[in-house]
Amino acid sequence: MTRERVPEDHAAIEEQLVDAMEDEFHARLNQRLAEAGLTGDADAERTVGPQIVNEIAREIKGAAMHRVLRAHGIELKKTVRPMYGLLS
Repeated sequence: MTRERVPEDHAAIEEQLVDAMEDEFHARLNQRLAEAGLTGDADAERTVGPQIVNEIAREIKGAAMHRVLRAHGIELKKTVRPMYGLLS
């Protein structure tokens, strides 16, 4: 969305993603693996790593989307999505 509409925001998003993948990714990965008692487990890293990458990207892109929408006078309300697996 931002690449076509706001190219300078797109470049900033890409830079944030690269920066986050260097520091934030490893911090979150190490924390999650430690919490699960899986520190140093390569299989766990391959499973959890992509989840963390997607999580970080969603956070950064979501924040950028909200900035672009606010600039156009649109404010989205936060909604709470149920965690389906925990409700059954």
